[in-house]
Amino acid sequence: MPGPGSSNRPNVIIHGGNRLNFISSWFFLWIFQLLNISRKRNLGKDDLTLQDSETAKVVGDRLENFWRLEGDNTENSRNGKNSIRRALVKSFGTYYAFLGLYKLFGAFFTFLGAYFLVNRLIDYASGNGNTLAAYLYALGLFLCALFSSIFINQLIAESTRVGVQVRAALMVLIYRKSLRLSSDRGGTGDIINLVANDCNRVAEACVNFHFLWSSAVEIIAVLILACVELGTAGLPALFILLVLFPIQYKLGRLTSTISNTITNITSSRIHLMSEILTAIKLIKFYAWESYFRDRVGRVRRKEFSRLLNGIVVKVWTFCVVFGAPVLAMLGCLCVKVLSPDYINEDEGIRARKVFTVLALFYTVRYPLIMLPIAVRTTLGALDSFERLNEFLLQTELEPLKQEKEPIENDPSIRIYMNDADFSYEGVSDPTLRFLNMKVRQGELIAIVGDVGAGKSSVLSAILGQIRKDNGICKIRGSISYVPHDAWLLNSTLKDNILFGNDYDDKRYQDAVHICALNRDFSLLSYGDMTEIGDRGVNLSLGQRQRVSVARAVYSNADIILLDDPLSVMDPVVGKHIFHECIRKYLKDKAVIFVTNQLQYLSECDRIMVMKDGECFEEGTYDELITKDVNLASLIGEYMEIEDPDQIDELINEIRLEKVAEEIDESDGLESLVVADSKNNSNLKEYPLSFTRTQSKSEAHEATINRIVELNSHTIQNANINEQTISKMIERNNLTILGGAGKTRMMGTQVNRELNVTAKAVERNQLTIHSLNEREGITPIIDSDRRKEPKVSLHVYLDYFRKSTGFSLTLLMIISFFLMAAVRFFSDWWLINLVISINPEQYGSRLGIYGALVGIVLIGVFARGGFYAWVMMHKSQALHDQTFMRVLRAPMSYFDITPLGKILNVFAKHQYLVDDVLSDNALQFFSWLPLITGTVIFIIILFPWTGIVAVVLSFCIWFLIYVSKDVEERFKHMDADSKAPIFSHLSATLEGLASIRVYNAQNRFDDQNIEKINTNNKALFAMMQVKSWQSLYIDLLASIFIFATALCVIILRKNGGPEYASKAGLAIANALQLLIFVQWMVRSGRDVAATMDSVQQLLYYRQNIPSERPNVIETNRPPPDWGKSGEIEFKNVTLRYNIYGVAVLKSISFHIHPREKIGIVGKTGSGKTTLLVSLLRIVELAEGNIIIDNLDISTIGLRDLRNNIAIIPQEPVIFAGTIRTNLDPFRKCTDEEIWNALKAVHLYDKVKSSTSRLDTQVLENGRNFSLGQRQLFCIARALLKKTNILVLDEATSAVDLQTDVIIQETIKKNFADHTVLTIAHRLNTIMEADRILCLNEGRVVEFDTPLNLLNNPEGFFYQLVDHSGPEVATKLKQIALQHAPSNNITIPDISNSNTISKEHEKSTIISPTISTDSQHNNNQHSHMPPSLGEVFVQPPSPSTSQQKD
Repeated sequence: MPGPGSSNRPNVIIHGGNRLNFISSWFFLWIFQLLNISRKRNLGKDDLTLQDSETAKVVGDRLENFWRLEGDNTENSRNGKNSIRRALVKSFGTYYAFLGLYKLFGAFFTFLGAYFLVNRLIDYASGNGNTLAAYLYALGLFLCALFSSIFINQLIAESTRVGVQVRAALMVLIYRKSLRLSSDRGGTGDIINLVANDCNRVAEACVNFHFLWSSAVEIIAVLILACVELGTAGLPALFILLVLFPIQYKLGRLTSTISNTITNITSSRIHLMSEILTAIKLIKFYAWESYFRDRVGRVRRKEFSRLLNGIVVKVWTFCVVFGAPVLAMLGCLCVKVLSPDYINEDEGIRARKVFTVLALFYTVRYPLIMLPIAVRTTLGALDSFERLNEFLLQTELEPLKQEKEPIENDPSIRIYMNDADFSYEGVSDPTLRFLNMKVRQGELIAIVGDVGAGKSSVLSAILGQIRKDNGICKIRGSISYVPHDAWLLNSTLKDNILFGNDYDDKRYQDAVHICALNRDFSLLSYGDMTEIGDRGVNLSLGQRQRVSVARAVYSNADIILLDDPLSVMDPVVGKHIFHECIRKYLKDKAVIFVTNQLQYLSECDRIMVMKDGECFEEGTYDELITKDVNLASLIGEYMEIEDPDQIDELINEIRLEKVAEEIDESDGLESLVVADSKNNSNLKEYPLSFTRTQSKSEAHEATINRIVELNSHTIQNANINEQTISKMIERNNLTILGGAGKTRMMGTQVNRELNVTAKAVERNQLTIHSLNEREGITPIIDSDRRKEPKVSLHVYLDYFRKSTGFSLTLLMIISFFLMAAVRFFSDWWLINLVISINPEQYGSRLGIYGALVGIVLIGVFARGGFYAWVMMHKSQALHDQTFMRVLRAPMSYFDITPLGKILNVFAKHQYLVDDVLSDNALQFFSWLPLITGTVIFIIILFPWTGIVAVVLSFCIWFLIYVSKDVEERFKHMDADSKAPIFSHLSATLEGLASIRVYNAQNRFDDQNIEKINTNNKALFAMMQVKSWQSLYIDLLASIFIFATALCVIILRKNGGPEYASKAGLAIANALQLLIFVQWMVRSGRDVAATMDSVQQLLYYRQNIPSERPNVIETNRPPPDWGKSGEIEFKNVTLRYNIYGVAVLKSISFHIHPREKIGIVGKTGSGKTTLLVSLLRIVELAEGNIIIDNLDISTIGLRDLRNNIAIIPQEPVIFAGTIRTNLDPFRKCTDEEIWNALKAVHLYDKVKSSTSRLDTQVLENGRNFSLGQRQLFCIARALLKKTNILVLDEATSAVDLQTDVIIQETIKKNFADHTVLTIAHRLNTIMEADRILCLNEGRVVEFDTPLNLLNNPEGFFYQLVDHSGPEVATKLKQIALQHAPSNNITIPDISNSNTISKEHEKSTIISPTISTDSQHNNNQHSHMPPSLGEVFVQPPSPSTSQQKD
């Protein structure tokens, strides 16, 4: 039957147990159709269709209705006792309770076979009864085993189905609730964890809950039957099992507690790893690797201890499972054998009773195994219900009320507020006070003020995102909104602009034009149909914001709210959008424009000046100037260097990073697969080997290959040359002092989820379990082509040899088989207690059996402890060695490896090795000896069963073979379809304000349901295939049980006690194959799958290159080295790849001690690379860098970096304390730290806190303002006590007062230092002693600011002139003001002349350039025509675009 939307594809409806055809349900007959289709073609989500009753909308609506009824219940509302658990019970409880019958029927057939039929067959083997009856008993035993298996598998399959329905319903309910929450309530991470963790825990409890009560029922049934069979001799079993049952229950609770503890510790380790990887460049700059190594080590040791405890508890669980049957048997035999009646009892009766009871006791293993699992999952669900209740009962946001009638009878008024107070949920003090506004149609209102003044809160008040406490607030008309951080969807650019509105060609083209997007679209292979990543990760910040503005423009709303959208754009683009879009196109709209860019204020109709949540002043620009509002002094303070020649960060297609879609993680480690974003059929691979010893980045070589490959068809009219490539390479290192390079944090389409995950963990939004649920973060391609990762034999051998050595690992494995052998021997020894012997020997033989039981109990515990020790030491060794290799990796490695992928190794893969591998391997090594030993034991007793065993083994292999590809494909589909759910939820939570203002809630809810349904298809199908495998493996096990019973019947000659004992042993052990064969197969496959994570860790340990040594003992610098601060570059050439383009080209210059040097240049000129070379982040290709007469390449990296202080552009503060952030190695006294804090104006702030220097710093330093974090970085540099400072001037949006403090602090405290500053603002660079001008990797000018400004044909003059005559005049005044301090003596005049010649060569238009080329360049130059002929050549417009 064709499915919807896939008329040409075979389609299968996913069926559960609610079909009328119970035979099809019981035997999973529809799975055969799946297998048949999979043989012909690769299965995909289009081949599957959910039944209507399974869809997320149906179950979500059902649960939402019952939840509303909970709220409507007056008593519940009054007591605040709305219960999601009650709503779930009402929604799904009836059918779920009915499933308990499956468990009861399964237990009935189990006991019918294990008690009555085994009893009859042993009786027949002892020589009683007729043969026909015996055959019927054997057939009955087969049918009992079969029906028991059917009912157990139906219980699991249907419970899983209900669990998935419950999970889907909860996910829908949570999503709908989040759409109605205030954006500041219920953090993103908390809601993601509800979906990722709590929904799954409730689903797991649904799967296992029936085993909680049924375990007690089954054990009671066993005890009753044992007492019936043995009489008073069954009482010891009663005592033993009644003691072991609560122990097992307690172990389940203990497992749950330890699991939660491990989760918390693992999450803290992942947060720490995320913090380290995010700021890895700064850690290397500071040479703090050893400090963070120790921090991770401390957390890891705590985690190791809890993991060891967890394995030991699981070992105790298995001790109970394996010890309970033999211990109960021993207790019963002690009473039975030593009783006077035993000697006189018929031997055949003895055999029948003893081995019937043994078979009964063996059935106890299953409930004893399931009990702790059921306890753990049920307790987890109860905790989850509390969190779900808390979330679902949160206060909802009131819908925005629109006025229908004109406000104050004036149709032009769109916004009216009178003495309105607004506050956020949970905040007692009003955020906005006495707010008065009246905005008319056609007005442009600007809102200005310092950081935290309440500018954005005014927009939130208009949007209805914060609560109105007092006053009047009226809104009339539709609203569109541009948030400060552009919010984009993982869709096409066109869809992001239309945002659900109908397409209007003229309006669309107008929006694209006025938002300056035409050029961006022309450079993309698919234009506006290009798909962008989550949050627009493959767009520049400016591009994202322009798309966001285009969306607001296209919506054609009456009211336009703009939250400082122009701040992230290039000044030229910003001016274009302000004039063409805001002033002209939106002239008939009511526009509220929040901005910190004060140059636009004079063109606004009115200005609101916000201060401390109140409107401080309001009026036109001229009125405010007249009132002496200090606007004039603010304008011009931030004179950004405008670069007319910036190349855009081209969308995904010429970005310096992997543009890949990788087959899987293991394949992705070997090669970089480049795929067209629309057509994955043409794949090309570029080898990326990490085995080379050089520490150069391979990414750039791959970039060049990619550019060459795409040059002909991807970028229209693109003329890629060496200059463009070198600029791209330099661009990727622009944020080198910011702690996180764009290459790693702005992943391409393939790495999108990796980086989303990394950021989420960095913000403490995920725990290890939710991260594990997001298996879709693994780089993947179409699941139709995806294959199960192959783990080679050498990976197993390497793992065996890891830490404990091969011999101990082999001994650990052998110990499992030894204990199984002892246990089988103890079973065989029971024969000696049944057959006729001298009564005096009963005691000794019982004693031997007791000794064997003791050996089994002690041995099981000992082997478990040995196992735990071996596995955890292997896991610890893998972690430590991998972590050290990553920590010592060069930055080139991080440039080409997404942060999220590295984090995934320490999160997902390390978790799988720590917890999942150890758990699955424990099960596998427990069941493998049990199953193989049972089969061998039965073959020894009845050799003819060997033929059946071989045939059935082949059948099991064939069954797994034909179904494993389907299962794996569904497994990958399940993993791949989870990622979009989390991405959609995360994107929704980030864009709540936009979704509400555009009334897109229903559309987003439908998208969420669609994504949940896609995941449910794969999850349902995967679980049903697993149930199909389990059922038919059990069917084959049942056949073996039947064959054993037949052998017992056929091979009986005269019978007798000994034969009856052998028959009883064989049948009792054969019954163990039911359930446990499939468990052995499943755990074995899980171990094999988890070994892929071992392979990942081994790969990282073995293949990551390493930096040069931290310390070279034979060449340590003198103790006073670096005190002078003299720096000299000699013919320095630097390439980021050994065969790559030179980014620095034979540059030479000399910096004198204590000189203040400003470094300027256009984008891609080599400014950042200059500092990279100084700190040896990348080793030089040619030349030398001399500091205080010592070549820095001859000393260790730690010695070098410890003598250079860094102040990054983006302040990075680590979680910990103030002390550990300033002095992690405790080298400074408290007095020195306090003096440093006093110097940076933080003394009073820290002194006022109760813990002072030990005050906790939260993740990312979020308990301190941006300016305070910048000041901490300055204090950190002060305490380093070096004489060389590298400063990347901050452009972050700190308020004016804080910025002045920062600038003055740097000037005052580093007056005696050599300071190198990468300049972003011209006004501060004017105070430098000299300015170093770079262009295309060469020094073009190096002189004092005044001299540079006096050279009208110079590079620096042109850069200043481009900023406008007013700025140029002001800068010259600053230069004149500081001229006395600039007039220093520069002895090396010849060097200056050389520089001038180089400058002349690079700035004069080459006569060899064609007329067309000259015309083309001048046409697109943003310079005044009079200066165009002497300015540096801009690249062709086809290879560059304005940077945002």
